[in-house]
Amino acid sequence: MRSHSRRHLDNDGQRSADDLRWLGLLSVVLVVASACGEVRPPCPSCSARDGEPVTLDGGSESGVTPPDGSLPELTLGARVVFWVGAHPDDESMVAPLMSDWCSRTRCVFLVLTRGEGGHCGLPSGCAPSLGAVRTLEMQASARLFGADLVQETFANASSTAQQARDVWVNEAGSESALVERVARVMRAERADLVVTLDPLHGGTCHGEHRAAGVVALAAAESATIPRSRVLLVSSVLTVETPTAPSAIGFLPPSGGEATWSFSGGTWQRLADVMRTHASQFSSELVAAAASAPPRLRTSYFRTAESVRASDALDTRYCP
Repeated sequence: MRSHSRRHLDNDGQRSADDLRWLGLLSVVLVVASACGEVRPPCPSCSARDGEPVTLDGGSESGVTPPDGSLPELTLGARVVFWVGAHPDDESMVAPLMSDWCSRTRCVFLVLTRGEGGHCGLPSGCAPSLGAVRTLEMQASARLFGADLVQETFANASSTAQQARDVWVNEAGSESALVERVARVMRAERADLVVTLDPLHGGTCHGEHRAAGVVALAAAESATIPRSRVLLVSSVLTVETPTAPSAIGFLPPSGGEATWSFSGGTWQRLADVMRTHASQFSSELVAAAASAPPRLRTSYFRTAESVRASDALDTRYCP
């Protein structure tokens, strides 16, 4: 995930709202940075109307009934589960699910950027570069799941989904080349179930999250993977108390797009992943994830069958 400049702990020990920006989608309100010029991982949304507050409610807070049941059975027999994320640490959005799946089937993680675009939270610094440190963190995270890692090197420098796609298309040479670069890996790894971020909101309204979902959808189609076997993470990343988080977890989107829920797996894997990405997550944030109550320990999904071409530009959740 990518973000903008972040303050560290204030003198009184209280973490500022800016220090929590990676959470993006607060269940009550997300205050977006007033300037989007500096980009860094991990991230919230960078509003198209900089400085305006963004509200993105989860289902439990908005009165929407969370989806019933578990993931469709057809996903449970997957031989190769293929995760596509935008940045190192995006896999935190699926950590509990992947902790279950990767324990009994092969997993491959493809990460489009090295997360080089911004701030380092390590007191000792991030030598030789933030991208290099975050790449090592991503390698360690993949090992937690026993997953194979394919680390791409597209730029981590965009605020909106359209910006991200334009930058990545330019780097790849064309849109078809960008899609084929990911599809080629899917075919080589014999992926038969793809998991990626929902282009409707990306879990945090982050533009590169939404763009990654679009690229993964197109690549899966090119690799002849049915849309029924492309699973989108519809979870809304949520923090209960913006200034001093007591719990971090997931809620369903308020629009009811999520079709399936998953409450199994190992919830602690989320805290483990965050701890591995030490340049991005403080010990306070790791503890907040570990202490999430049961009502925040469910992940939400829909299949690509319900995706519309306009989802990546839809503004019902993200400006």
